[in-house]
Amino acid sequence: MFPMGWWAATYPDYLEQLDEAGFLIGTHGDQQVFLTSVADDAILEDVTNSVAAIESVIERDIDEFFTPYAADTDERVRSIVSALGLLPVGWNVAANDYGADATQASVYERVMGNVYPGAVIEMHLDGPATEQSTALALPRIIDDLQAEGYEFVTVADMVLPCGE
Repeated sequence: MFPMGWWAATYPDYLEQLDEAGFLIGTHGDQQVFLTSVADDAILEDVTNSVAAIESVIERDIDEFFTPYAADTDERVRSIVSALGLLPVGWNVAANDYGADATQASVYERVMGNVYPGAVIEMHLDGPATEQSTALALPRIIDDLQAEGYEFVTVADMVLPCGE
């Protein structure tokens, strides 16, 4: 789970529930900022503001993972984020579920048509059509991927050193 800082401040009850349910809680930045196009201090501000907003809700340190808005990253952004003690994380399969035109079928097809072993799937819980798209597609995606032999792990599990 990679909430944005504004989302944590707007929906603290949902974030608390996700944290209490045991979800990994990283950060997705504070606002919708294209980090490669802003100065270093703006990157620091966006990331530190998001961490502060999230930690104020969950009342613990966030898990040490960051995923940039719109996958907008480069070596400079990754270096700044890493210096803050966060591991930059990307995704390989985007459900494209963030728009009002997302449907259950489009989310399902986008994920199932692009998934592969080791893929990190990006989905949203705050899209305007989430209830009619992602929320309905996700149980079927999980069932079908498990039937194909896939296992679900957290990002933290994926970055463990070999042998652990």
